[in-house]
Amino acid sequence: MRFYLLLLIALIPHSLLPLSRSSEEHRISVDDRRDFTLLDLAAGQTKLLAVEAKLGMAKHSQIKNRLDPLVMICYVAPGTDHTRVEFTAHAEGDVLSDIRVTAGLVKANSEAGCATSDMISKDVMTDSGLRLGLTRAEVFEQFGVPNRTDSGTLIYESDRRLTEKEVKEKCGENTYCSQLEWWLHGQISLTFQNGTLVSFDIYRSQTN
Repeated sequence: MRFYLLLLIALIPHSLLPLSRSSEEHRISVDDRRDFTLLDLAAGQTKLLAVEAKLGMAKHSQIKNRLDPLVMICYVAPGTDHTRVEFTAHAEGDVLSDIRVTAGLVKANSEAGCATSDMISKDVMTDSGLRLGLTRAEVFEQFGVPNRTDSGTLIYESDRRLTEKEVKEKCGENTYCSQLEWWLHGQISLTFQNGTLVSFDIYRSQTN
């Protein structure tokens, strides 16, 4: 088994390998709140209303997807920073499923439809230390080798089945709901430009 793992690692481009830690390790964990928390707001736990209570009121935008519409609010840093942070939930009043942080490379794209907040800047980071401006080497040093890559985007993933207690809390007396196979899925996607991190997306949600 170790032989095949080492063979797989050997096929990873040298530029994607960490400088000083084992290539076998992945530090992202769906149960580690630090990986999915930014400004004390946690994907998969904090409600959309709590975001506005902390950062101020913002326009609610409907986002259509294949399954169900999403609700997104966004904030940008003041002044010349223009860093943009988006918070997305599956419905009004629901918990966050997604937090996306993007460097303010283009002012028009960064500020369209977003509220301004003094709490947003290029220095915002997750509780585990993920932030804009990190190099690939620094990301690997801190979080290990990603689970996979997609068109140059590094993707870390972690999931597990919900416990019976968690399913009971989610479904209550709904028999159909409780018979479904529920999972807690976490994913962090990182996009680099000119060797530095310019966007990261934190996703954690219960799915079936």
